Amino acid sequence: MRLKRAVTVKVIVTEEFKSNLSEELNKTLTRVEFASQQLDMQLRRYVPEVAKVDLEQAGRLRREIEGERQRHENMRAEIKERLDEVTGLEIGSEFEQGNVESYVDVAVGDNLIEKLSGAEIVIKDGIIQEIRES
Repeated sequence: MRLKRAVTVKVIVTEEFKSNLSEELNKTLTRVEFASQQLDMQLRRYVPEVAKVDLEQAGRLRREIEGERQRHENMRAEIKERLDEVTGLEIGSEFEQGNVESYVDVAVGDNLIEKLSGAEIVIKDGIIQEIRES
């Protein structure tokens, strides 16, 4: 029988990896900051116009925009934290990049816990260096 399992993808940290990840995070940060500016503009422009017609709807719109702004602020803080983390990564260390799914064959008598856990793929500059099974 074949079962799906999660496989952890780890990256061996190189200067290129740090540079690419920092660049990606900075681009994401720029997009989030731009979206926040757009929300501020909507708040200043549309809420007063809506308030002229319907105060209750203007209040709902304000709360919705402010909630979205807060979500963007949280994302900004998280991205900045990740940037700090990337800066502190040591060359040659392993960085957990995420998970992928794979299939594993199981049979009667197998230890299911061992079969479903502990699988890792280690890459360096996009090239698989090692596949680890528990």
